[in-house]
Amino acid sequence: WSSAARQILAIPHSAASPATLDVANLDGEAGSVRFDLRDAAGAYVGSGVLEVGAGASRLRSVADLFRNLASRPGPFKAMFDAATIRYSAAALVAYPATGEIRVLTSTP
Repeated sequence: WSSAARQILAIPHSAASPATLDVANLDGEAGSVRFDLRDAAGAYVGSGVLEVGAGASRLRSVADLFRNLASRPGPFKAMFDAATIRYSAAALVAYPATGEIRVLTSTP
């Protein structure tokens, strides 16, 4: 785990399988992580910044971060910029009908 840029590929998102982004700060000081979201066609959906406390984790629903995702082709791709903190990022995809949660971890 480092401060290097990384990405999460093929994030499904729908009313039946809502996705949440999770960023964990591995350092002893607070920091932020910036990211872009793209749809299946590669079109830019938007960007966001997650402020994360020292040694803490921050979760945000993809639907709360970006509106009108239902009109975009999925799955989605989250691209995280290099940050001033060491961090880990993942997408948590819930399947309420089965009670399952799928974890998609970020890669360089």
